[in-house]
This record gives sequence, C-alpha cells and structure tokens, in this order.
Amino acid sequence: MTSDKLSMYKQKREGGTRENGAAVVEENETSVASGRSMQAITSGKGKKPKPFMANDGAVDADAV
Repeated sequence: MTSDKLSMYKQKREGGTRENGAAVVEENETSVASGRSMQAITSGKGKKPKPFMANDGAVDADAV
C-alpha cells in the first residue's frame, strides 16, 4: 500500500464508524431509502423504499 493510500485509509478509519458506530445509528434512526423509522421497516409498514439499488424498481415495503 502506498503512503498516500495508507494515509487515506487511516483518516477514513479514524473518522469512520468503527469506533462510534452506535452513535451513528442513534443519530440516524431513519432509512435513507424510505425515510421510515427502523421500527416501521421491520414491521413492514409505511411507504416503500426508493429503489436505489434495484434495477426493476419492484420492492416490498419490508425490503431492506
């Protein structure tokens, strides 16, 4: 690994979720795809997520 790549890796790791993952989850309690709470997603309620990873756009309300 070159020194530039190693430096970028260290910066990413230091500011990443490895050390503060729980805090990141607590601060971001809604889905990026649907805007629903995690509780609504697990119960399959609310609007469907926007298909940002599916090619055909067909997803269920309880899709992750």
